[in-house]
This record gives sequence, structure tokens and C-alpha cells, in this order.
Amino acid sequence: MILIIIPAGASMCLCAMISGLHEKGFELNLRLCYWFICFTPILLITLKEFQYYNLVRLIKNKVLALNRSLKKLVKWENIEGQHHKEMKLKIIKTHLESFRLIHSDIVDLTKDVQAFFGPFILVSVISAFGVITIQLYYIFATLIQTLHFNIPMTVITLIWTATQALLILANVHICSSTRNVCNEIGGTLITIREAVEHPEIFHIVQLFSSQLWHKKIQFSACGFFRLDSKLITSIVAAVTTYLVLMIQFHLSNNENILSKCNEGDASNGTM
Repeated sequence: MILIIIPAGASMCLCAMISGLHEKGFELNLRLCYWFICFTPILLITLKEFQYYNLVRLIKNKVLALNRSLKKLVKWENIEGQHHKEMKLKIIKTHLESFRLIHSDIVDLTKDVQAFFGPFILVSVISAFGVITIQLYYIFATLIQTLHFNIPMTVITLIWTATQALLILANVHICSSTRNVCNEIGGTLITIREAVEHPEIFHIVQLFSSQLWHKKIQFSACGFFRLDSKLITSIVAAVTTYLVLMIQFHLSNNENILSKCNEGDASNGTM
């Protein structure tokens, strides 16, 4: 899959070349070329990204269920009052131990998902950065009539750019929301510790809190960068910077070409 993503990042560049070759008279089936070079990589990337999205969403649902179960312990203690105190403490202790093990299993599941999808996410984000920058440059060049894209080519460019941007936004959103839900468990444990004042419960809550601190649920691309809002900010800043540089180079290059053409016309006129 990673070997497919790497060339897919430059697929729209190839589409531009194919369109140019077709306009120069080469016999090409543009529909087949666009399908195998553009839509197939988009489909594969989308399916893989949605697999990752669904797995992270599954992890989020498990954490939400865990947090709801912890909150029920506090409500159950308040409802039951002081009757059968020993039995209630034993039940709360058993549930807390079980929930701590469940949290550990969720963290291990997250690590397995990250180990499998980490390289793909890394290559996908890097590819998306290049694709978005290049396609925005193509759109700019089309607007100033330097490149002449037909309507299907422009639509393909917009679809490709929007797909890359939306996939990154979706995965960053689900990863950030999952991490925020995990952080809520700490507050629930504090509530349990204050509601059930007992040395054994206090000890289990301390162990659980220590586990939350040392075994955090993190989402990253092979450790190079985290999937959070800072990633979106960094991508937007980088795309803007490189796009401005490319546009400035493009405009200066056009000015040089025009000046050379004017000099050539002037020299021909004097002759």
C-alpha cells in the first residue's frame, strides 16, 4: 500500500502531462489514463484512511464506555447509601481493577493500530502536503491562463485536493477527540476517590492514575508528528509558504519571458 501511495502523490502531475501529450496529437485514451493514474490511487488512499478512521473510532467508543462505567460507580455509591458497606466496597474494588485492566488492553490495542498504520499515515500526510501544494499552484496557473486545463481536468484537480484535505482533517479530528475522552478518565477517578473514602479504593485509584500517566493513548505518524490540531496548523503554514514561493517564481519567470519577447520584437523592428 505504501508503494502505491508514493507515486499517487504525483499522479495529478502525470495527468497534466497526459493532457498535454493528448493535445499535441498523441493517441491516448484519456479516460483510462485518468482512471488508473488518478481515481484508483484516490480510491485506495480513501479506503485505507477510512480503515484507520474506523479503528480509532472503535477505540474512542471503548474509552467512552469505560468512562461511563466508571461514572456509574459514583452514582451507585450515592444511591446505595451506607447499607452493606463492606459488600459495596468489594464490588467497587473489583470493578476498578477490571476497568484498569480494560484500559491497559485499550492502550495495547492503540499501539497495535499505530504500529500497523503508522508508516502509511506518515507517507500519506507527506504525500497530501505535496499534492495540495502542487494542485493549488495548478489552479492558480489556470486562473492566470498560463496553463489551460479543461473542465474535467479542473474538476479532477479539485476532487483530488479536497479528498486529501478532508482525509487528514477527519483523522486528526477523531484522534484528537479520542485523546480528549481519555483525559476525562482522570477526572472521573478523582470523583470516585472523593466519593468513596477508603484506603483500598484510594490505592487502586492511585494505581489507575499512574497507569493513565505512564500508558497514554497517543496517535502519531511513526513518532515523527502527532495527529492533532498542531499538525493542521503546520500543514497550512507550510503549504502557504511554499505556494507563495512557487507563485513568486512563476510570476518572475513570466516577466522574464515577456521582457525577452519584447526585446526580440524591438530588435526585429529596428532591423
